Amino acid sequence: MGRKDHLLQTFLYAVSFLGQTAISVVNLGMVFFLKNTLGLRAELVGIFAASCSVTYCISLILGKHIVTSLKPLHALGISTAGMIACTAGIVLLEHPAAALVLYLCFGFFMALFWPPIMGWISRGRESRDLGRSISRFNVSWGIGIIVGPYVAGLISEVSPARALWAAAGIFAFVCVIAAIASTFIADVRTAPSRKTLKRTSIPADASTPLRYLCWVGLFTGYFIFGISMNVFPMFALDVLAYPESRIGFLLFLRGVTSAFGFYLLGKTHYWHGSVRSIFTLQAITSLLGIFLALSLGYAGLIVFMLIFGLCFSHLYSFSIYHGVSGSVDREFRMALHEAVLTSGIFLGSSLGGVLYAQAGFQWTMVLSAAVGFLGLCIQVALYRSRIKTDTAL
Repeated sequence: MGRKDHLLQTFLYAVSFLGQTAISVVNLGMVFFLKNTLGLRAELVGIFAASCSVTYCISLILGKHIVTSLKPLHALGISTAGMIACTAGIVLLEHPAAALVLYLCFGFFMALFWPPIMGWISRGRESRDLGRSISRFNVSWGIGIIVGPYVAGLISEVSPARALWAAAGIFAFVCVIAAIASTFIADVRTAPSRKTLKRTSIPADASTPLRYLCWVGLFTGYFIFGISMNVFPMFALDVLAYPESRIGFLLFLRGVTSAFGFYLLGKTHYWHGSVRSIFTLQAITSLLGIFLALSLGYAGLIVFMLIFGLCFSHLYSFSIYHGVSGSVDREFRMALHEAVLTSGIFLGSSLGGVLYAQAGFQWTMVLSAAVGFLGLCIQVALYRSRIKTDTAL
């Protein structure tokens, strides 16, 4: 890796870490803000907390032409500025209707943030080089998942509004870093849009059909992730009577093992093209739902968070690696990747919130296990149907 490429990658990893930290603070801080400050019921919190996933998912698909027309630096500036405005508005207005509208808008600006960065990081990389870059990117935002919930839990124990202000401050810091980097790193300032790249270079597509199996695994992994982020905190507050800081610590543990898993995957390549790895991790993730349904003590929660973090890192890495490997339009593939995971979060949060309010947390985890095993069946069916003959998406 040359010095210029190293500086560019370092900038992108830093932005990924800070961006994910801020987003994680917003996501968990919103749960506490909606419940404790605005006084919404559990089922409404679950649906409300997942609302920005709707606009995020829609924007990822319908906003393809906007993303591909923008230089990555411009997309980064617009998205962070928009997320600052939405987060600050939620706190200042302190009204359910206003919070809903602004949180929906927050999802739109997130759709301008992740795909350009993810496509930027993977440009011109394949095989082990691609695997290493993806691993470093995953570790970067994975550390953000470690820090974000823990910070949100600590600050929300004092005031959920302060947690949201902290997130807005982190987004502002991203803008400052981007401005400085664009001055001193030419590749940050001159990186072309995807539309410009497609006009100047038309390489052959060599995509792998394993991406379909991985997208199924990504959906189920994020279904459980949505429950852990938006439903579990309510259960821990209402039933277990845990303080916000302890809830943040449990989510912190999941983030630690996720980051550790991302690091290990970057040091190995056994999973590149391995169908057995895809099936194995899907099965383990599904079994975790049954485990937590049968063990709701503090020790059981710790075990769940630690193992789920490792499974989560694998499912995510499988999807992003096989999604962009050999692809021509990597920004769009990353948009599809984000759309799949977002639909998982939304359904996990909304369906999980409704089921939790009606039947309790144990049945919510049984639902997560059922979704996981259904995903495994779909993966097996796809593999047996000779997906190797697919046409590149």
